[in-house]
Amino acid sequence: MSSVDSRDQPQVVIVGGGLAGLAAAEALSRQSANDGAPNVEVVLLESRLQFGGRTGSFSDPNSDQQIDYCQHVAMGCCTNFLDLMQRMDLLKFFHHHQELNFLHPDYQACRFRPTNWLPAPLHLLPAFSKLRHVSTRQKAQIAKGMWRLFRTPSHQLGNINAQQWLIDQGQDASCREQFWDVILISALGEAPQHVSMQAARKVFIDGFAATHAACDLYIPGKPLAELFGQNLIQKLTDRGVRLIKRMSVQNISHQGHVITAQQTWQPDAVICAVPWHQLTNLCDDDSLCYASGNQNASAERLSPKQFPTSAISGIHLWFDQPITELDHAILVGTQSQWLFRDPTNQNPSADGEHYYQVVISASTALRGADQQQLTETILAELATMFPQTKQARLLRHRLVTDPKSVYALTSQVDQSRPQTRTRNERLFLAGDWVQTGWPATMESAVISGRQAAQACLESLAKKKATSSRTMKSLVVPQQQPKLLSRLLIRS
Repeated sequence: MSSVDSRDQPQVVIVGGGLAGLAAAEALSRQSANDGAPNVEVVLLESRLQFGGRTGSFSDPNSDQQIDYCQHVAMGCCTNFLDLMQRMDLLKFFHHHQELNFLHPDYQACRFRPTNWLPAPLHLLPAFSKLRHVSTRQKAQIAKGMWRLFRTPSHQLGNINAQQWLIDQGQDASCREQFWDVILISALGEAPQHVSMQAARKVFIDGFAATHAACDLYIPGKPLAELFGQNLIQKLTDRGVRLIKRMSVQNISHQGHVITAQQTWQPDAVICAVPWHQLTNLCDDDSLCYASGNQNASAERLSPKQFPTSAISGIHLWFDQPITELDHAILVGTQSQWLFRDPTNQNPSADGEHYYQVVISASTALRGADQQQLTETILAELATMFPQTKQARLLRHRLVTDPKSVYALTSQVDQSRPQTRTRNERLFLAGDWVQTGWPATMESAVISGRQAAQACLESLAKKKATSSRTMKSLVVPQQQPKLLSRLLIRS
């Protein structure tokens, strides 16, 4: 136990070593008094053996490979995540793709590549027109719906269900299944009937239409356990961050004390960066402040532990020969939604094995499903799109499902997301579930960590009167739309 008054510099304890906590630690560790912020001692506590939270990996006993539980990707619009990777000299380990591969069992493969010489959002038109699995009639429907999306400001969609809005705009069932659902389920981790249209608009406008390179794909070229759990951790350690594993926090008191089985920490500030469903295990409900611009009665507001969850499944497949040379593919009209070829370039392994992963979002219905039957379904689907699958022999497979992979971003959930600051002046919140303006993504996690670091440093500077200067924002702004996008897309 250390006394607040006996320390030479303020101490900040971060509870939770997922991406949000790591982003907060990075932001705190790079600030200095020259930036209008106090120098702080940063301590990060993680209950598990591995840092990284949901961005983790497991060790395959047959090949000694580190395999990600589920493939994570970033897009060009994820400015804060990419900035964090660049600052930590880790962006070089990502594979950058400027095109998306769409495959459907009944149509030829299509490469969706925006046209650089056309101004946004027109840069998407040539690629959109070449989507073979979308009929001419459906493209006309989609164009009408997209135009309405352009002309409807985000704030007008907060209380509207995504599926209902699409139906109201004349998007029939086949059109939704072939286009809208394909994008939204992958991006939001849940079906459109369970998310707000405001969240859906975020995906299509910020993730595709508003700027060039927004839909570029960044795929980690290292296992996440190595990238975040080792490389990022070493960078933070080199900066002086104190990282402690297997330190389970039991409670964060009203005084801002962090209580573990081993000791009680008395920091100047605490950043709680645990998942939404664990928050109230550590903090009392009345310590939270939902001053997020809405003054809804508490009966209408959900506690974070009440946020509905959605599962994401990764089906890991090892073949005796390659089934495709594509690094990634978006699969349409099948239960499988994405296919990834081993991004770590370990194909083939020392044993001549070729690894692929199929990702299925909104997969709650798969819990309890017959794994063998599911695998056979997936193999049959792959064989229709990748003929080499018929000649390949499946050596083994593994299904990994995280039942609480993401929260379903309904209108009620979005309005219930807490802000970074709480009623406890020593306590700050971080996590992809905090109000960041983004859905449950790595980008939201990083933004939340930076928001928490900023609020924490501003509070400490005010208490210590270390500087009268305004601190520069730690959150990197989104890519700014050019003139045509600003004219066509209402904010």
